[in-house]
Amino acid sequence: MIKAVHLREVITLTLKELADLAKKPKIYSKAAVELLMLTAAQESHGGKYLKQDDNNPKTLFDGPALGIYQIEPTTAADLFTNYLAFKADLLGAQITFATSINEGNWRQNMMGNIPYQTVMARLQYYRKPGSLPEYTDIDGLAKYYKVHWNTHLGKATVEEAIKNYWRFGK
Repeated sequence: MIKAVHLREVITLTLKELADLAKKPKIYSKAAVELLMLTAAQESHGGKYLKQDDNNPKTLFDGPALGIYQIEPTTAADLFTNYLAFKADLLGAQITFATSINEGNWRQNMMGNIPYQTVMARLQYYRKPGSLPEYTDIDGLAKYYKVHWNTHLGKATVEEAIKNYWRFGK
């Protein structure tokens, strides 16, 4: 598990840099930081898990959810294909966080590069309509997480996300 204070610092610095690079100040906010802290707390217990399971992918976008936010490869592919492909400013900023932009290192970035994972998670949320709840509204952030990340099909509950935020994210 990653110490919460350290993870919060990495998320904050990453989002500030991403916002500057993309010239989109709304990418960084205290609410965005806490939403990502809640997501990591729920999805990987604060960084304890970097891979959903041990299957061996056959192609680049096969396989389990990866990283501290447990991003599904198909979710990442959709982010690139249906959003970033039309947002050159965000795509250019996103690429700067990758340790390598060759496809063979995509999984490496998604498992071992926390700033890259953070950028991908934030952009996935950023593409959603509406405003984030206040950073102090953990219940609201958990509801936002459930709707926009885990969805009604996912196993997570708002109550579980709140519990894990207080357990792993504070």
